[in-house]
Amino acid sequence: MKLFILSGEGGPLARTATAAERLARLSFDIVHDAGTADQVDVFQPQTGSRLINAELNLATRRLRRRLRDRLSPGFQVWRRQIHRLECRQFTDPSRLIAVSGMVRNQIASRARRRARTVHAAGVQLAFLVETLF
Repeated sequence: MKLFILSGEGGPLARTATAAERLARLSFDIVHDAGTADQVDVFQPQTGSRLINAELNLATRRLRRRLRDRLSPGFQVWRRQIHRLECRQFTDPSRLIAVSGMVRNQIASRARRRARTVHAAGVQLAFLVETLF
């Protein structure tokens, strides 16, 4: 098992590109990722959709702060990059694993995928396997 820690500099898409470059130079039987890469064998987002979570976080703030944060150029760039990244990450439902019902529902909402739940060794894992359309 190898663990790589990547810098967050340059935003989410730059981090994803760095992960892809590192992975291309190495050989693995399985690549498991929890939020950075977009071309892996198993993708297991720990917090569901970062866009949905960002909206939920914004909703907890007072109106003035919420407007300031939403209009922030940095937040807008981050939001666009995360949108593009999540679209790529959620494309192939056969490699998605949700760690909870909340994560499963968020991914299903963002990716327009229907979740099928599989029970393995007493642990409930949700696999997104069917498109809604």
